[in-house]
Amino acid sequence: MALQKAVFLDETGSKKTTASLNFGPKLEIRTENSSLIRWAYSDIRRFDQGDGVLRLGVDHAPQTARLEIADAEIQALIVVRCPALYGESSIGTLSNRQIVGWTFATLILVGALIIWAVPRLAAKLVDFIPASLERQLGDLADLQSRQLYGGKTCTNLDGIAAFDKLVAAVADKAALTNPPRPDILDSAVPNAFALPGGKIYVLRGLLDKAESPDELAGVLAHELGHVAHRDGLRKMVEDGGVATLISLLTGGDSMIGHLSQNLVFSHYSRDSETSADDFALSIMGQLGRSPRPMGDLLQRLGPAEKADPTVIFASHPLTSQRIAALSKPRGPVDGPEILSPQEWQALKSICR
Repeated sequence: MALQKAVFLDETGSKKTTASLNFGPKLEIRTENSSLIRWAYSDIRRFDQGDGVLRLGVDHAPQTARLEIADAEIQALIVVRCPALYGESSIGTLSNRQIVGWTFATLILVGALIIWAVPRLAAKLVDFIPASLERQLGDLADLQSRQLYGGKTCTNLDGIAAFDKLVAAVADKAALTNPPRPDILDSAVPNAFALPGGKIYVLRGLLDKAESPDELAGVLAHELGHVAHRDGLRKMVEDGGVATLISLLTGGDSMIGHLSQNLVFSHYSRDSETSADDFALSIMGQLGRSPRPMGDLLQRLGPAEKADPTVIFASHPLTSQRIAALSKPRGPVDGPEILSPQEWQALKSICR
């Protein structure tokens, strides 16, 4: 099995050549000048420098002769074949089966740390990320998220005026660190979502399904709850771990693009949804409007969930508990209408 993924340094320690490896009775190293070197597996020792590259040598070779392997798969093949890789005093007496066992145990441990511990530790850092950096992360995610739905913003002037009025009424009661930056995208998908830093999108498909300003106001208040609780930022950091923070600090957008799609299409936790609903209930109460219309809208959209996984339930799973909480009577509805009938019709036509 010849593998062209190694570098050999000759005895001078100054000349590097590409080498192919063959795992026969001995490790065969064939350099690009066709010279063949054989090392007994039992003689191979490790000379690492902590940079992820496996550097090998043997006792009987010149001290400066080295074999460098960066490929993780080939490193694993070396580990299971070289009983004295770490020196006689460490694992030189272990059998190959034991070495394989320890290797797999180590891989499992590292995997558990990556999957479980790192995201949770990283998520705790969210509380220390300033609002300015959260907004920067949202801006990086913005373009990717818009492209998922065609990227076209609805621009009818009367509709924009009505939408701005509705948003202002809801946001006035929210007192957010990052002011909301809402837009309506011309997409038939009935969805709405919030990005880190206050960017909120309502899709035309959801606006088409809404039958009153209160229905849409409830959905907006719910999304503002996610913004206020930094749920989008927390989820991106949990999903991407420290890589999200690195992308944020370095301006990298490949990881952010992937996580943006996850943010739009994956579920929030039940606790996050309940907290966002509670936030919406509070906002609608302060406006003197009932939260029941929001529940009515979500119930009407329910049958569409099975036909189209991109509807609002992709990131906002509906439960009987949520419906019950939104439908519970909460006192008199004595606040003024958020929009007049004419303004509501203008908003409904914002994409035309």
